[in-house]
Amino acid sequence: MATDGRLIFSNIVSGIDVWSLPLQANQGKVVGEPQRLTQDADRDYRPSVSGDGKTMVFISERSGNADIWKKDLESGKETALTATPFTEEHPVITSDGKKVAYVINTGKPGTYVLSIHRGVLEKVSDDWHRPHDWTSDGRWILGTFPSKHKPNWSRVGLLDVFTQKNLEPLQHPDWQLHSPRFSPDERWIAFHATNNPTTRRIFVAPFLMAKAASQSEWIAVTSGKELDREPRWSPDGNLLYFISERDGFRCLWAQRLHSVKKRPVGSPFAVHHLHRSRLTNRLSDTGLIGLAVLRDRIFLSLEELTGNIWMTNLN
Repeated sequence: MATDGRLIFSNIVSGIDVWSLPLQANQGKVVGEPQRLTQDADRDYRPSVSGDGKTMVFISERSGNADIWKKDLESGKETALTATPFTEEHPVITSDGKKVAYVINTGKPGTYVLSIHRGVLEKVSDDWHRPHDWTSDGRWILGTFPSKHKPNWSRVGLLDVFTQKNLEPLQHPDWQLHSPRFSPDERWIAFHATNNPTTRRIFVAPFLMAKAASQSEWIAVTSGKELDREPRWSPDGNLLYFISERDGFRCLWAQRLHSVKKRPVGSPFAVHHLHRSRLTNRLSDTGLIGLAVLRDRIFLSLEELTGNIWMTNLN
């Protein structure tokens, strides 16, 4: 805007970083404000955290493309685990913090496992798609992979990192399945499904290892009338966190579950609203948010918008 020989203008700066939110995870109760864990001019996102809360891996673009980085959450030190011209995606760390699985996208994606402390990198699959979780013994990767019969169609599968054997614990003829996560006791898998072009539905299914759980065994956790995505278990397995847009914003919600049957108890409730324009959650792919739940914190990627108003003389 020009006035009296002066030009007045504004600028907006967007930064995507990893944050943590203090909470009592088994109760779904937030006990503090979001705390920034990374701060960089380029994007940092999709955190995955070890079970002891000491090590976090995440994607950073600070080197010019997407690489995997590690942050020691006790010392604060950050270290690049990969530094290649390729795009590394979907890192997920083992519970003991010793290994990380991720995808290297070189035109034809392949899945790799990096032994963090030994620095040993091993390719475990040529055609895997997205790692999401590990079994506690570090042998099996739970993830999604493309269907051989439907291009761009995702299914839930298991990959044995030692033998490269594949299993398919969940499948659906019409729905794409996304973001599977083991329950703490590894008896259940939570995931969300593309049940409609404009909605997503969250389910819990028994994990049977040797065979796929039939659709009649799936437990619907949400109604399927909203955009509910990215389910994550509380440490005691009796609460399911997820991202929902049911109130017009992309916020953190939760649903209580029966301690044994894992059926929903009561209605979903809001855990933390993200209605402010300064700190939002607008990543195009909700899988990039990360959502890692520990006993006292939840880790996620958030976008911070800041700006200033400037004035300059035109003469």
